[in-house]
Amino acid sequence: MAWTNEQIRAEISALEFLYSIPAGEYLTIVKRESKDFEFNGRVHPDGVSMGLAGITQDAITEYEERTGNSFPDYLDPLANLRVGAWYYGARIPQMLAHYGKPNTWQNRLISYNAGIGYVVNETAVEDLPTYTQNYLDYFSNQMKSRPKYIDYVSYVLSFLMAKVFISGTFLN
Repeated sequence: MAWTNEQIRAEISALEFLYSIPAGEYLTIVKRESKDFEFNGRVHPDGVSMGLAGITQDAITEYEERTGNSFPDYLDPLANLRVGAWYYGARIPQMLAHYGKPNTWQNRLISYNAGIGYVVNETAVEDLPTYTQNYLDYFSNQMKSRPKYIDYVSYVLSFLMAKVFISGTFLN
C-alpha cells in the first residue's frame, strides 16, 4: 500500500520526535533512500534495500531481535519507516557508543548507508564507497539549505504529530 507524501512526512516527523532525531534529518535520509518517495512500497533496484527508508534484511532481523516487535510486510510504509527510524535514531547511536565513536550526523549517516565498520575503522571520507560520499554530500547540502527557524518549527510540529500519529499498538 502506497502512502501520500503528506502521510509520509507526518509519520517521519513523529518518528524524528520519538527517537530524538534532529528535525529534518530522517526526512532527508528517506528522500534520498527513496528517490523522493519513488520507492514507496517497492524493493530498490539494488535488490538489497527496500521501501522508503531503504532498510535491509539485516536491519529488520536486528529490529525484531532487539525490540521483540515484527511487522507482516516491511514494504508497508509504516513498518519500513519505523524500522529505519529505530535503526538510525536508536541502534546506530548505541553501536557508536559501544565502539567509543562520536554520535555525529556524519557517523550516523555512514553507518546507515555503508555500515558501522567504516566508522569503527576510521575510514577517511575519500576512501568510503562513492555512493556513501555522494550520500554525505547530498545530506550536507540539504541541511545547509534549510533556514534555522525550520528546526524549531519542525520540533514543535513533530511533538504535536507524535501525539496524534503514534498509535497505542506501536508503543505497547
